[in-house]
Amino acid sequence: MEPVKVVVAGPSAAGKSTFVRAIADLTVRSTDASGMAFDLGRITIGRDVILYLYGAPAEPDRDGWASLARGMLGSIVVVDGLRPDGAVRAVPHARWFGAQGVPMMVAANRCPPDATGVLAAQLGVPTPDVVALDAANRPAVRDLVVTVLERALLASQPSPVSLEIRARLG
Repeated sequence: MEPVKVVVAGPSAAGKSTFVRAIADLTVRSTDASGMAFDLGRITIGRDVILYLYGAPAEPDRDGWASLARGMLGSIVVVDGLRPDGAVRAVPHARWFGAQGVPMMVAANRCPPDATGVLAAQLGVPTPDVVALDAANRPAVRDLVVTVLERALLASQPSPVSLEIRARLG
């Protein structure tokens, strides 16, 4: 099986764990060798591809983020759209993950759809990269994960993994 990685980042209590649990076939709370705790979700896509969703720690520990981000196809920054300071708290996450050279999108958890433009401006990201959703809503989470994977696959050269993902998510 070929592993594929997407990192789910954001400030504490934004909805990262809920987001990962909403779509994963299997979730665990794990700790790596450095003691960094993170959520790990696994999704089987067909027989040959496994998607791993890594919930990044809330605190901007760039060394830990760098090790977690190694090999990722894309990232999703979860922002609590109901908190007045939700966007401000997510700026370090959006800046760091947005600078990693892979597609990044923002999951505006519990955010009114008409407020995504304001949230995008506060985060410094394009408005189309911000999607209002409920992090517990499996279809909404699935659609955002698929969009990130599609963007990653469009940006990369065709490989057996990308062809399999395209075929399965078709």
